[in-house]
Amino acid sequence: SFISSDCGNVVIDTVKKAEDSDDIIVRIFECHNKRSEVTVTYYKEIEDVTECTLMEDEISNVAAESNQFTFTIKPYEIKTFKIKSK
Repeated sequence: SFISSDCGNVVIDTVKKAEDSDDIIVRIFECHNKRSEVTVTYYKEIEDVTECTLMEDEISNVAAESNQFTFTIKPYEIKTFKIKSK
């Protein structure tokens, strides 16, 4: 698939083009009240991943390896990431 998660208690809610670039915005939320470590797999090799606000303002870089990145999500938290592919 285009993008997927290894965690059954998170939902990939939004996948869209970024407002200010050709990067992809991915919004993910936790829906089962469980703190979790999540690995996201993208269909292309990733050059850079940045955690962003809901308004797409950059917060911090996220380590990516090949076509995956991993992060921790809190119960009911919403996370937004900007993915730049190679």
